[in-house]
Amino acid sequence: MVTDKKRCQEIFQELSKKWSITIIKDIFLGCKSFSDFLDANEDLSNKVLSDQLKRLEELGFIKKIIVSTTPLKANYELTQMGKSLNRFVYEKIMFGLNNNLFDRSYPLIAGKNLEKIFNIK
Repeated sequence: MVTDKKRCQEIFQELSKKWSITIIKDIFLGCKSFSDFLDANEDLSNKVLSDQLKRLEELGFIKKIIVSTTPLKANYELTQMGKSLNRFVYEKIMFGLNNNLFDRSYPLIAGKNLEKIFNIK
């Protein structure tokens, strides 16, 4: 089997960055637009969000969908590669819930069936 060690290293480095998994989690939980991500994460700046979205798109985790050209509006969705992180992201959320780091009243998860969202059987 041929592997691309450099790409593998890039992907793991990206996933260890502060906002990468948060953005992927937010897409799973319904965030689509630039403003959705900012609303969900008060400490996230426009520049950092823009850079992270570009990088996640370059690496194949998300894709950008242009919904309007005037004014320019885009939505983001997970690719198959991004969706393959479902168990990882689900377990991270469950860790937070099980250790009282937040509860089910947290706005992005309130009233949602996490097992269904993350396709956990």
